[in-house]
Amino acid sequence: MTTQTTPTRPLNARQKEFCRLVIAGLPAAKAYRDSGYSPVGDNAGASRLLANVSIQLEIARLQAITVKAGVEIRSIVMDGLLDLADSADTDSARIRALELLGKTERMFVEVQETQVAHEVSELKEYSMDELRIMLAAANSEPIVTTAKMIESGDTVSS
Repeated sequence: MTTQTTPTRPLNARQKEFCRLVIAGLPAAKAYRDSGYSPVGDNAGASRLLANVSIQLEIARLQAITVKAGVEIRSIVMDGLLDLADSADTDSARIRALELLGKTERMFVEVQETQVAHEVSELKEYSMDELRIMLAAANSEPIVTTAKMIESGDTVSS
């Protein structure tokens, strides 16, 4: 059994630019226009290019390069920081390298504490039993109030 492969053609300069712009995150129609194609029918033209096997292969190749480059850069930076933390001439350089390594691992996440003060003077008019009933009602089903109920002064009892 043999498998057939679709022969791919070399891409021209506009097609290569289209692929590069798509990888950069531009919408396909904008990438189509920005790579030198006519703005008339840009959606259809971009769709045709995206359906082209040669274009798909080039986009996949560029994506693989981009991912690999990101991983390689991170690895180079981390290795450099580790070396600096081990062999820096000054304590401050070692400390800074360790600090940057810790930040990459999210070791120094700042926590902010917020205090909220509630005015309780309005609650003093209720008895403890009434407060318990209101709390139980609040923790159970939501109370639906309509504008008509508010205007008429109707209350919802539990």
